[in-house]
Amino acid sequence: MTSQEKVIERQLDTIWVQLRTDIAQAFDAAYSVEEPAGLSSDWQAQCTRWGVEHISEQERQQVRAAQKPLRGAAVMELLGVIKAIVTRHRIEAKKIDTWEAQSAVDARRNRLLSLLDRTDDELITAYRTAVLPRPGGMFAHALAGASPRPAQTGPSTTTLSCRGCGAPRLSPRDLICAYCDQQLV
Repeated sequence: MTSQEKVIERQLDTIWVQLRTDIAQAFDAAYSVEEPAGLSSDWQAQCTRWGVEHISEQERQQVRAAQKPLRGAAVMELLGVIKAIVTRHRIEAKKIDTWEAQSAVDARRNRLLSLLDRTDDELITAYRTAVLPRPGGMFAHALAGASPRPAQTGPSTTTLSCRGCGAPRLSPRDLICAYCDQQLV
């Protein structure tokens, strides 16, 4: 491996580690909000850091009525933060020129870009699973729409995260952490 390829590897490692840190901090701050679709000082700091405006109190009440979250920041606020994180790291990753590097270095950059492409969708899906009520039973969605009273559900109390780096699991299909390659199960 040439010295230029080593520099590229270090740049990719730096982006990967910072992405993992930023995602974990945002997810933890959003999930730790006790009030459904609420705010906390940590969550407000994350929104400020990433330039995401909070939804109005009226919108917050509408989210509570429509989604009936059990806890956590509003999903749309987290989505804005995650998109800002992904955009910043995608820009940094695309600045790295791997044209003359070995295929392994180029493949690693492409793997990082692929992770960035799927992070926002999969992370928001994981967050929704963690903070929104789960309908019970095989016909719960159909019955919840037809029933005059909402389905009885219990709170989601845990989110699977990596033991190695603390990043949240992006998808139930993931058996290996996308950030540090540790096994999740």
